[in-house]
Amino acid sequence: MNNPMDKGVVVGGALGCGVISIVGFFIVTTLAIGVVARSDTEVQSRQSGLQIRANVTAVQGQAPVTPGTECAFIVERHPHPNLGYWCRAHIVCGASLLYGGGQAGYFSCHLEAQGGVSVVGEDRQTSAMDTDAAMAIDTGRRLLQIQDDAAGRFGAFSVVAEITSVQ
Repeated sequence: MNNPMDKGVVVGGALGCGVISIVGFFIVTTLAIGVVARSDTEVQSRQSGLQIRANVTAVQGQAPVTPGTECAFIVERHPHPNLGYWCRAHIVCGASLLYGGGQAGYFSCHLEAQGGVSVVGEDRQTSAMDTDAAMAIDTGRRLLQIQDDAAGRFGAFSVVAEITSVQ
């Protein structure tokens, strides 16, 4: 998402920021402190990112990755002035930024702390509508999906990845 004020409903608890580094022309979150929380209140009070790793399992279209490529990213909690919070991520697979970058990467999400921390969320808008791809994540189901249209940096593509690690 391009502007935090443009997003719809956001529900749930929360996580925060990570360490910033530069990948190509984009500023990308690349490192975070692991989170171990046991209640929604504890998740809401944390200010560290949720570090996620995934392996690409399927690719269609012009994606600059192949099956087996590793993705690494951090889901951060960001306040939303009207809705409490929403999440942000800059998803890098291999050496390619597939989701987020610049002022983009915001998505509605729900964070849980039952038996470990998990995130479920999505950004349904592709580059033709905002400045990044569409994305859906469900760490409980170990699923990450990213897709974009012809207006995107890499053209039209779809990537499915299996989440292998959540910390």
